[in-house]
Amino acid sequence: LQILQVVVTPISRMAVGTAGGFIFGLWGGFALNWLGRVIGHIIAFHIARYAGRPLVRKIIGDDTLKKYDKFIAKGGPVALGLCYFMPLFPDDELSYIAGLSDMKRKPFLFAAYIGHIGGSFGSALLGAGISQRSSAMLYLYGFAFIAVFSLWFFKKRMERWIEKFGKSKNI
Repeated sequence: LQILQVVVTPISRMAVGTAGGFIFGLWGGFALNWLGRVIGHIIAFHIARYAGRPLVRKIIGDDTLKKYDKFIAKGGPVALGLCYFMPLFPDDELSYIAGLSDMKRKPFLFAAYIGHIGGSFGSALLGAGISQRSSAMLYLYGFAFIAVFSLWFFKKRMERWIEKFGKSKNI
């Protein structure tokens, strides 16, 4: 399901990842979420690479393509990995956009392998915690909610910083 969730972008990654943690537990859910997300992103990257811009435009929409096309081109694999790691970025769509860019396969793979650790673990943790119904998990969810809200609040600043970082490092 996680592979399909990436390739068919409207499916919620959080719902699938949380279900993975709920069904398979923390570590099983994490492993399956991470593996599925990485495979799905590799597929999306190659679909874009071989099918081209007209198909990607149909899959992700013109607005998302315009918004993040230059962002990925300037920020490169570092920006991509950070976007994968942080919630609230349209990371499934970013793999399609990366496939259209000049990004080489190896740096893309590195960004996908490392970047998906955080989200895969977080959603598995959420699902596993729901199945356990512990008070410690409730505090963790509260902290996570505040952290995600803070990231959302500062999303534009992070985008500008990532773009600036990519320019300064000439990535």
